[in-house]
Amino acid sequence: MGWSTCLSRTHMLRWMCRHTRSDRIWNEAIQDNAGVTSVMDKMREARLRWFEHVKKRCGEAPGK
Repeated sequence: MGWSTCLSRTHMLRWMCRHTRSDRIWNEAIQDNAGVTSVMDKMREARLRWFEHVKKRCGEAPGK
């Protein structure tokens, strides 16, 4: 995911909460107020699920 996507998402959250950059509110605080998780956290969860899948698969798969 590119920086422009993350910036667009943050911009949309600020707009939804009716905050501007001049309000000087941290992005994490806005995400908490909106009740959303960060994109990086979601990507980390997906990556961990995939690693668990690979780990289980490596134990069950016969050797080459």
